Order: sequence, then structure tokens, then C-alpha cells
Amino acid sequence: MEDPNLLASKYEFAVKPSDEEIVDLDNIEYSIPTIDFSLLTSDNLDQRSKILDDLCKACEDWGFFTLINHGISDSVMKKMMEVSESFFNMGEEEKKEFEGNGDILDPICYGTNINCNIGGKQVLFWRNFIRFIAHPQFESPYKPIGFREAAEEYGKRTREICGVLMRGISKTLGLEENCIEKATNLDMGLQYLLMNDYQSCPNPDQVIGLPPHTDPALMNILIQNDVGGLQILHNGKWVNWKAMPYSMIVDIDSNLLASKYAFVVKPSDEEVVDSHHSEYSIPTIDISLLTSDNLDQRSKILFDLRKACEDWGFFMLINHGISDDLMKKMMEGCDNFFNMVEEDKKEFEGSLDTYVLDPICYGTNFDKGDNQINQLHYWRNYIRFIVHPQFHSPHKPIGFRSVLLRWSLSPSVASALFLRPIRQARASKNFYLPVDNICLPITKFGKVYYLGFSGTMRDIKVKGTSNLCTTSTTVSDGESHVAQSELIMDKETSSLGVKQTPEIEKKFVHRVYDAIAPHFSSTRYAKWPKVAAFLSSLASGSLILDAGCGNGKYLGLNPDCFFIGCDISYPLIKICADRGSEVLVADAVNLPYRTGFGDAAISIAVLHHLSTESRRKKAIEELVRVVKKGGLVLITVWAAEQEDRSLLAKWTPLNQKYVAEWIGPGSPRDRNSPSPFKLKSIPETEERNLGKVKDSKEITSRSEDDSVASDDASNINNQEYFIPWHLPYHRAEVGGASACAVENGFAKKDDKKGAVVYNRYYHVFSEGELERLVVGMENAVVVDRFFDKSNCPDEEVVDSNDSEYSIPTIDISLLTSDNLDQRSKILHELHKACEEWGFFSLINHGISDIVMKKMVEAIEKFFNMSEEEKKEFEGCKDVLEPISCGSNFNCNTMGKQFLLWRETIRLIVHPQFHSPYKPLGFSEAAEEYCKRTREVCKVLMRGISETLGLESNCLEKATNWNEGFELLCGNKYPPCPNPDQVIGLPPHTDPTIMNFLTQNDVVGLQIFRQGKWIHFKAIPNTIIVSLGDQMQILTNELYKSVKHRAVVNNKSTRISIVSAYGPRLESKVVPIPELLEAKGQNSAYGPPIPYKDYLALLRSSHASLKSPLHIIRLK
Repeated sequence: MEDPNLLASKYEFAVKPSDEEIVDLDNIEYSIPTIDFSLLTSDNLDQRSKILDDLCKACEDWGFFTLINHGISDSVMKKMMEVSESFFNMGEEEKKEFEGNGDILDPICYGTNINCNIGGKQVLFWRNFIRFIAHPQFESPYKPIGFREAAEEYGKRTREICGVLMRGISKTLGLEENCIEKATNLDMGLQYLLMNDYQSCPNPDQVIGLPPHTDPALMNILIQNDVGGLQILHNGKWVNWKAMPYSMIVDIDSNLLASKYAFVVKPSDEEVVDSHHSEYSIPTIDISLLTSDNLDQRSKILFDLRKACEDWGFFMLINHGISDDLMKKMMEGCDNFFNMVEEDKKEFEGSLDTYVLDPICYGTNFDKGDNQINQLHYWRNYIRFIVHPQFHSPHKPIGFRSVLLRWSLSPSVASALFLRPIRQARASKNFYLPVDNICLPITKFGKVYYLGFSGTMRDIKVKGTSNLCTTSTTVSDGESHVAQSELIMDKETSSLGVKQTPEIEKKFVHRVYDAIAPHFSSTRYAKWPKVAAFLSSLASGSLILDAGCGNGKYLGLNPDCFFIGCDISYPLIKICADRGSEVLVADAVNLPYRTGFGDAAISIAVLHHLSTESRRKKAIEELVRVVKKGGLVLITVWAAEQEDRSLLAKWTPLNQKYVAEWIGPGSPRDRNSPSPFKLKSIPETEERNLGKVKDSKEITSRSEDDSVASDDASNINNQEYFIPWHLPYHRAEVGGASACAVENGFAKKDDKKGAVVYNRYYHVFSEGELERLVVGMENAVVVDRFFDKSNCPDEEVVDSNDSEYSIPTIDISLLTSDNLDQRSKILHELHKACEEWGFFSLINHGISDIVMKKMVEAIEKFFNMSEEEKKEFEGCKDVLEPISCGSNFNCNTMGKQFLLWRETIRLIVHPQFHSPYKPLGFSEAAEEYCKRTREVCKVLMRGISETLGLESNCLEKATNWNEGFELLCGNKYPPCPNPDQVIGLPPHTDPTIMNFLTQNDVVGLQIFRQGKWIHFKAIPNTIIVSLGDQMQILTNELYKSVKHRAVVNNKSTRISIVSAYGPRLESKVVPIPELLEAKGQNSAYGPPIPYKDYLALLRSSHASLKSPLHIIRLK
């Protein structure tokens, strides 16, 4: 504590206590009840009955009482007081040994003058304290001498008293004696011992020892020396308590009162009336009328809605479109949850620290009140979980999650319908203000399009002046040019109607992307560099509209901005929706947003799919319309000017007669014009004159060597092309529509490449063409243009056989050698491997070839089972699912979206072992393999501890290794006809302490080091070890987790088996204190989070750009 003669300002109580009267216990009106504990076990029924009445009254009226005749000897209590004083009298250095990390669940935590936010200001309490857990496991400082023994005896005796008191309180409630004990699992309950040292203060009226509070426990038992200080708020007055020698003060806390389900303060005498009374009838809103085409109906319901919001703030919703069946199932699911046993429900208890932000939180009867007097105790149990932007829910009872998912999505549609009409009702007195469109999110269970209004309801005209900057980009597979435009909206504009979509776009754009959506998404994850730079440059908080968002790879690219995407392809939008993005189905030429809605907009590789000049121009006008003044628009299209001329040989120019038939008869376009600047894009003409679209067989003919046979193939001035998409046969079957596409003629089979070939229509832009479309608008000015090159940067891949890139090999048998020189040498090599690589091969590990071979064979047999058999083990894709298998599922890793080219089976194998019951022998092989690898991992952990200069068991203790979370993951990477277009696993680091990997003889693992990908070739029967994120945290970045990936090939199936070793799920991993002290370092990381929350971050929106490790790292 600081100089007692000087009061530092940081201790001054930020909020002065109100002038509440303080009374003394000598005042009989404020005499705290006294309970004779011995009478609770008396054989005299009258005495026992009387003391139970006194106890009931004390609990009900006060919540505090003094306990006498408790049976704990004076010597035990005196000894406890003495050792507490001895502890606080130790030197600061000695006490600092017991400082915790500030977490309430720290086994031992010493502190001084802890911070508290009171009245919006930070206050330091005038006290020292030592707190430790005494039950279910006893923890205690080991000094001063005698402290531990005294604390253990005192904790044991007070716990016995608490048990008797609990039984007595149960009786006062008319319950069975053991009712509260059973309801709270008291035998396994958490018990703290807390000692406080309140030193003398020169200005006691300016500081606080502890501010007004209630305690979070069931009850507290307090003893103190002969110095007063405790005050209790009762009937609006602070009662100054003076203890009787060797008595105990019992505080009946909020959780115990909750079991009584009593209001501490009775509700005021407010009149209660029935809603059937006409004067108090709650409004009813028919939501279906909000989308009515009948203007009178719609106007009336808007009026009713405004009145309901203004006058009530409560109303009933009818005709909402949520089926009776779904509502019934929702009620049944909730009933089933609350009917589960307490142990099952307790799995979903959240943290008191994060409370409302817990993804899932189950609780019962918590307190609510404005102050210490007005505390209410709820008569309820509850389950609460976050369903958006990321969906969370309990995984049991069976079927509950799927019902919750459907339920959470259905109301979101209703709320989206509501938001804009409410805004309209507030904005206009006559309630006739029309809207452009109402936007609805796409759901996982159906196609929800935006809703438009016809006639005058859509003719909103906006006047105003804007200074909008828009960037338009021309992009190709190899090269692109970009134009930036500034929009000056100084004329009236109106929302644009959706014109009839040309047949060529329907059949060779819309249908194609619907059919190839999953495969397209899995191969289109890399970003165009200048698009990424543009999005990253936008101001924090910007609303960005992505028109033609495809698989949503740009949605969320800038984590400080909000994104809304739309696309004409429902399958692509569903992929985005499954990833949690805000998306809807819409046409680029009629965007479903109000004028000036966004701060910026992008249209990436979309305009070149529009077949007429007026549709392309209209799409640009829409982008301009929906962005507010001062905003930016970025447009990218494919360029006709390609550095790689070989690309043109892969494209099929449209035959001249089809240009006229599909895109417009009488086109003025001159295909043989010598200058690209003279090329004119084809104007839109009457679509009703279009004939039937020719099938793909008529589009192009190919010679036997698969080259394009076209009169126009070599003409640089071609702008209308069909560009092929090869959908591998096994992916085509997944798509489900390929057979029909081939039969109907807009796709064909290519047996050489083992794929169904779809032709996509493109209008490639000549230089200057995009700018001319923008320049023609009075409200748009080009401010920049440029080319953007490849969105697939070439990273060098080297072989691990190259001595410069040879991954270290560790002989683990030497870690247990009796030869000190050998052991010293291998520890040095292990340290070097961990520090410089984070990856190494483990040999002589003692696991027999038979055990490893059986594990690989068991994984192969699992994947060779039929789809129906494997589907039995499909989980909810949650990392905490005991068993989960899947195929080519979506993954958000390091800010990129991927569809993985792999099948996987994942099992939780520790602390409890889970396994599929088939194929025969799988469970036995997995259990034996896991047992052996865990033993090896333990030896390795001890070796790594020693390389850090720590005790050999240091890492085990720091991670609660014996209760650690372990996953076993089997992966199958089948051969792929286009391996350069897919990924087995994208670049990532592991979230664990470390991973063990074994595999068959097919290579595929690549490790990123010094800017190169090292293609790793394993030695047979070795174990590949990778250090994970938790190891990086534990060592304060001395040992780092390393980025790696899995690639596939077109010949052989690769099988890999990963054992992922993590800490206990509830553990909060921090840098090892001894290591920080030895290195003289501070922690590189912010406040620790439980490991299970770290795993959750992998799939959360917060991890869209960076791994969780970077999120929690101090800047």
C-alpha cells in the first residue's frame, strides 16, 4: 500500500456515496438477526421449529444474520485470522508469487487495489486480498508456514456448517432437507476462501474498501477481527455491523434466494387489466398487407403500423407466413430442452463474465434490479444463443438444432419486411411515400427474391447534387484495364425496370452458373489484387454493395466495413448465405436498393456477361444510382487485349449469324475493323424477334486435336465469345443438372478431360469501351483506369529433398536416453527444429508399423463405405461434435472461402473416446492408435519443456494436459482431373498445441517457409509434427505455428491421419510466466480466452481476414 500519510488521487472514490443514513446496530430497529446454529440440529422439536422460523425471517427480511454456537473452536478461527495477517505481512515479492491473471477461476490469486468501473470512472479499492479455491479441489499458497494447514481446516469446518444451514433453509421453504444441496450439486460446488486486508487510510471518507455489491454465491460466511467496517443496506439505510467475538456473519446471496423464487421487493400496487378490454386491446398487424399491390390496403396497414409503434411499442403479428407446424415444433423443441436433466443442460452454461455475448448460454433464475433494494428474482429457466451473423445453438436434444435454424431464419424475413415500412411511416404524414424495393435475405430453406412494386409505386425521383467517385475496371484471366469514374448526380434519375433477359444470357450465363456453382466456388477463392486494395482503402463503417457477388469472396474482405451482396444465381447466393453473408438474389440491371443506399459498390467480372450495350450501360447506371454522393464504384470486366495470346485459342468466337440472331439483328458491328476503337458494342434491339437459341453443338466444331475450328478464331477484334467451363464428371453428378444440360444441348461431354463442358457467354471489352459507357452518363466521370493482372499469384514450390529445404528429423527415442550427451544433443536439435521450422519428422517413436498400417486401412475402409452408410455419421460441422464426417464442405480460413477437395471423418478421442461403430475394426484400431500417439506426444511435450529451460512437466500443467481436448481426423484426397484449380486444404495454421500426421505413400503436404512452399516427402512410418497456435502463445512466440496446406493430384488418392492435441476446452492459455520472467519479456497477447472460444473463432466472422492468433495478439 502507498504512503499512509498521502492519499493518491487514483484511490479517490469516483462517485461520492449518496447521503444515505448510517445507523448503528445498537438501534434495535436495525439489529441484525442472530441464529443459534446448534438449535438447527436439536432434538427438541419446539426449539428446532422456532429456530427455523427465525431463520426464515432472517433470510426473507434481511439476507444477513449472525451465526453463534456454530461449533468451530476459537483456536481454529484465531489461527485462521493469524495466518491471514502473516500472509499480508510478507514482502511484496513473496506475495507476488501468487498473483493470478485476474480471472475469477484462477486457483490462487493475490492482488492489491483492484480496478472497478464505478459511474463510468476507474477506481482502485483500498484493500489487499488473497483468494483461492478450496473446493472441490483445495488450492492454497504454500507460505507463510502453517497457512495451508490452517486454511484447509477452516475451509473444511465452514463447509460443514454451510451444509447444515442449507438443509435448514430448505426446510424453511417447505422442501426436502437436501433439496438445495441436490439443486446446486453442493458436493461438487465451488468454494472460495477470500482474505481481505483493509489498511488504515488518512482520508477514509474519500476511498472505498469494496463498493456496494451483492455476492454471486449461494451464501457467504464471514469472520473478521475486532475492527468494524462491514455495512449492510436495509430499508434504505446502511447498517454498521459490529461483530460479536468468534461469531460468523452469514450472507444469503442471490442464487440461493432464486431457489425460493421470491420477490425481495413486492411489485407496486399497479392496476392489472385484461387485454380483452377494448381500451387495452394490443394492436394487431397483418404483415402480408405490407407487400400488397393494393395501394389502399398498404397505405392503411402502414398507418396502423405507425400507430402501433408510436402508441404501444408492442403489437401482434398475423399472416406472417411461418407455418403452424414450424411454430409447434419450435415449442416442442424448447419443451424438450428444458425437460433434459440438469447435467445435460449445464453443458450450455455460459460465462458470467461475457454473459450476453456468450454464443450459447443456459441459466436459471438470475437477479435483475436497479439497486440493492430493488432486486428481483425470476421464476424461470432460460436458454439464449446468438443466431446471427453466425448461427449458434445447442446440439441437443435431437432435432432441436434444425428446428432452431429454420425458426431463426423465418422471422428474419419478417423483420426485413418490417424495417422499411416502419421507416416510411415515420417519414411521411400521408403514408403514401413509395419505395423502390424491399430486400429480403436468402434463406437456407428456400429461394427468397427481392420484392418489387409496379406502376407509380416504383417511380421515386431523387433530386440532389453528388460528388461520387466510381472506379471501373477491366479484368481478364491474364490482364485487365480499369477506369475510375466520378459521379456527379445533378439531374433527376429514376429506378430502372427489369427488361426481358435475352435468351443467350439465360442459357449461357444463368443456367451455367447455376449448374457449376459448387465447383466454381471451390476454384474461385483468390482475389484480384487491385480489387482487394480498393476495398481495403475504404473508410471504416462503409456500406459496400457487391452486384454480382458470385461465391462472395469479396464479402467481408475489409472487416471494418459492412457488405451486402446480390447475384442472379440462386445456388451461388445459397453458398454465400451458408457462410453467413448478407445476400439476396437480384439482377444487376435492377438492383434492389434505394437510391444513395451504399457508400461504395463493386461489380467484379459481371458486365461482360450482359449481351447488349444498353444492358451493360443500365447496369452501370444502377451502380451509380445506389451509391451516395462521395462514394466509389469499382467495375471490372474481361479485356480483349491479352498478354497471353494462347488464351484466345481456348475461346470460341460466336458465329456471325448467331450474333445477329441472339444479340440483335442488323448489328452495325464490323468484325474486320482494323482498330479496336472502332468496334461498336451491339445495341439492344427487340428481344421478341429472337429465335430459339442454338445448342452447343452448333456453336462450335472442334477438330480431333481439340483446337477451335472457327473462321474468326484468329481475329483479334472478336468480342463475343463462348468460354468453356470443364466440370469434372464426379462433380457434375453432385451438381445434378448436368445430364439434363447435355441432353438439352447447352453442355457436352468431353471424355478426354473427364468433364462436362459448359459454354459461358462473354462480351470481352476493347480498350476504352468501358470508359465510353461511363462517360456517356451525365452523372459519372472517369477518374482512373488501369489493368489488373492475375488473381492467382505464382508461388514457388520446392522439394524437401533439396538440402536447403530439408525438414528436420528428430529421433524421439533419444529424449529418454540415459546417455547425457545424446540427450543433450537431441534437445538442442529439437529446440532448433521448433524455433526455426515449427515442423519436423519424428522417428523411432515406438509405435509399431502394424498399428499405423491398421489405422490407415481403417480410414480407407470408412471412406469406401457407401454414401448412405457414411451419412449416419454426418454431424453439424461443429468442431465440438463428437463424430462428424463430410465431403467437400465450405471452410473460412485466413479470410478466404474454400470448397475443399477432400472427404473427412473427425472424432473427439480425449478426454472421452468417440468412434463410428463401423466399418468392422475401426473403433479398435483408432483407440489403439490414439493411445499410442498420445503417449508419444506426452514424451515430446516434456522434451519441448526442457528445451525452454523449464521443468519437464511445465507444458502439461500449463495446458491441463490430462484433461486435454484431442481430435482424430482422417482425410481422403481423391485424384482430381484439374488439380491446379482446386485445393485439398487451404493455407492455414493449426489452432492446437501440436498436431501429429501420418499418411499413406502419396504426397500432398506443403509447408510455407521463407516465401516458398516446400513439398514434403515423408519417410515411411514417420510421424510429422507441426506446432500449433497454442504452442506459439505458450512460448510467447519463441516457437511459432507454421502455415501449411494440402494439395491434390490427378493420379492417386492420398490418405492422411491427423491427431490434434489441444488444452482442456475451458483452459485459457497464456505465455508461461517462468519463460516471460527468464526472457524479461511481456506477453505478446491480450486477455486470454477459453480454448473452446478460440476454436469458435475459426468459423466466426471475426476470423474472415486473419487467423484467431492474430485477433488476440496485442498490436
